[in-house]
Amino acid sequence: MTVMALDLIAELHKIKKAVIQAQAARDAGGKGSGMICSIGYQKLDQKTLIEILKARQVETLVDVRSRSYGRKPVFNRNAMQRWLPPASATYGRATSWAASRP
Repeated sequence: MTVMALDLIAELHKIKKAVIQAQAARDAGGKGSGMICSIGYQKLDQKTLIEILKARQVETLVDVRSRSYGRKPVFNRNAMQRWLPPASATYGRATSWAASRP
């Protein structure tokens, strides 16, 4: 459990640094708000998710699922790594944030 907590703290520091950089870029005239948002995908299709990400100017989508695959193959890690960059977003994983499955 301690290792997980340390991993989580390290991930939080990385995200804090990314937010500070995003806010500095925004203040310098770049895009993005430096905000961290959450979204569920089960009731969405790929096109709708892309529209939401573009509308919110999301630059990075971080996958916090314990397993990077599910019932919808389009939302599996390998698929998202392919279709997110053309949608102006990058894909990342934060496995230490992942919810454990029973």
